[in-house]
Amino acid sequence: MFAMGRSPRLSGISILVLLFALPSLASTDGSPKTDCPRGWFGPNCQYLCHCDPSDTCGRDGACPKCEKGWFGPACQYVDLLKTGHLSSATTATNNSTFEDGACGSHMLWLHVSWDNPVFFTWLRLSFGDEIQGLGDIKITLKETNNNDGTGKTMLDCTNQRTAQVDSKTVDIYCDVDLAVKQVNISGANLASSSLCAVYISGGRNVALKQNTSQSSMLGNYASDLAVDGNRNSNLDMHSCTHTDDNDRNPSWSLNFTATQSLHRYILYNRDGLQERLKGFTIEAFDPDGQRVFQYTDTLPSPQLSYNVISSSIKSVVSQVKISSAQKDGNGHITLCEVEIYGDSVCPHGSYGPQCENQCNCAVKSEQCFVSSGACPSGCPSGYHQVGCQKACESGRWGMNCLQSCDYRCNGNQCNPANGRCVNGCKAGFQEPSCTKACKDGTYGTNCASVCPSNCKDMSCDIVTGKCHQCQEGYTGDVCDKVCESGRYGEDCNHSCSNLCLNQLCHHENGSCVSCPLGKRGDQCDEGCPPGWHGYNCNNPCSATCDGNKSCDPAHGNCLGGCQKGYQGETCSEKCPATTYGVKCLSNCSQGCQLKDGLDPTVCHHVTGSCHFGCRSGYEGPTCGPAADNYTIWAIVGTVVVLALILLLAFYLWKSTIVRSWILSKMCGWSRARDIENHDETDIPLLDEEKDHFEMDNFVNDSNKVIDNNLGLHRFGEALRRQ
Repeated sequence: MFAMGRSPRLSGISILVLLFALPSLASTDGSPKTDCPRGWFGPNCQYLCHCDPSDTCGRDGACPKCEKGWFGPACQYVDLLKTGHLSSATTATNNSTFEDGACGSHMLWLHVSWDNPVFFTWLRLSFGDEIQGLGDIKITLKETNNNDGTGKTMLDCTNQRTAQVDSKTVDIYCDVDLAVKQVNISGANLASSSLCAVYISGGRNVALKQNTSQSSMLGNYASDLAVDGNRNSNLDMHSCTHTDDNDRNPSWSLNFTATQSLHRYILYNRDGLQERLKGFTIEAFDPDGQRVFQYTDTLPSPQLSYNVISSSIKSVVSQVKISSAQKDGNGHITLCEVEIYGDSVCPHGSYGPQCENQCNCAVKSEQCFVSSGACPSGCPSGYHQVGCQKACESGRWGMNCLQSCDYRCNGNQCNPANGRCVNGCKAGFQEPSCTKACKDGTYGTNCASVCPSNCKDMSCDIVTGKCHQCQEGYTGDVCDKVCESGRYGEDCNHSCSNLCLNQLCHHENGSCVSCPLGKRGDQCDEGCPPGWHGYNCNNPCSATCDGNKSCDPAHGNCLGGCQKGYQGETCSEKCPATTYGVKCLSNCSQGCQLKDGLDPTVCHHVTGSCHFGCRSGYEGPTCGPAADNYTIWAIVGTVVVLALILLLAFYLWKSTIVRSWILSKMCGWSRARDIENHDETDIPLLDEEKDHFEMDNFVNDSNKVIDNNLGLHRFGEALRRQ
């Protein structure tokens, strides 16, 4: 639903706006004149201050806010909205009339109409937010207002040109050489913005302090009193011009220092003798002296003031002349003030009241707005503000300096024209554009540094070089610290296996640095293979272990005993010098030759062979007795054995007789015979009878041994003889 609003005649409209200084209003030598009368400023004090009465006009005419009905640079432009009627449509509830400085949101359109025609040249829109895409704002015009009927059609804003004055203000110009009664503003982007102020230019008073002359002068009522800014109509207040009473062709003239395009003429008549100006004529001439405008008063009665609209604003005017209709000494020209509203017509590339300023548009063939120096195409990259003459401040660049230097530029410094970083890139970004981050594995200023080698995947912070993550086994910002003892892996989050020796492991993969005795494997969870023992199973079992050469996996002790010639738990010790063989239980032969007469004799620890040969009477590897000695000893041994056998037999025989006598006494002779003839299958024997029977068997076995020894002796004798 549209909220419609229509204001009464806006004679008291209140418009708050931040205004822009007009550089041309400063003195030509660059310093504003400081001794101007109150209310005036400019190089020659030729500009009237239109600041709000609560403010003081600055040396250059700049004001915090303007007097009601004025706006623009130094508040020098008349705001026609003050004399018009405003209506608008909005989708919001706050349908602003712009009288209190309040912003209206979601404006669909605005209409401004006047009772009398006005020349429209340009308007200004101020927004509450930064301008974004206002190119679709459309201006249309009507020669009649809504109260005049529909006899005239809507006119487009010919050659509409939009220029951004600052981030929240835009000026829109039209080339319409026609007086109108209605201006319409619309556009989709207008509806999406917060519109705070509308100003419609009625031009500035270009007549102030200009060069004037008159055909004659009465007393000291000089011609310049008509352009002194004083509208007082009382001649006695010495604020009006006056030609001589005898002037037969009275006239007053104004010559512009710069050519002008004129919209409107306002003449303030002398109070009390208004009829003297009745029928006056206004003429405007171009620089070649050609008349481009003429108006003759035809009103039936004289007026205290006259408001004359120009017939064309296309004409370039350099002189204005006002003549009396009363001739031949009966007429006078008495003008208390002449206000002529328009604006300068400046050569290409200049602007300002006297066209004294240069503008620098992005499109060089384009003419900037004469009022502010704003360019429809904007400022070239690197420039902004009035006339596009000011270079961008530090950290800004581009058209109208609307772009910020990339945050990646070192020191936030960039070329104001193209935005390229002038001091290189901030750490973490690559030249020349500084828009690309460092490649993987690099960081720092111009990406000249390589990420620490222990960063996982060589990935680190492009600015500081801190690792995003460490390789397994490392910690710290740059992963330069090895995991503390007993820890390993990613971020050192894992504990070494308690199977590791002293719970120490590799900081990267957790494999044990060393295993306890008898263990092996990365985690020390495997036993030693056969034939190996010790720490990490690095030691082979002793080669002198007997059997399959297996040993205890922890200490290497041989499990199957030692081979011949060795002793000790690990069979690493040779038999002592006097022993040899299995478990070193055999003694070296007494026939071994001693070295240097030293004792004990020495033989090989495995075979028993003598190291230094045999003593006399001994022979063979182990130095056994020689053959002759063996025979003698054999005979001696045999005789000894036979003697022992005979003694034993005699003893046994004696024992048998005694036994038989004892048995006969105990059992009788018949039982004694049974025991003597006892066989294993016979009846059981008494304990004492068993003893008798076992003794007989022993005697029989001894006899067999003696017979065998005698046989061996005879066999040896036979061998010796051969």
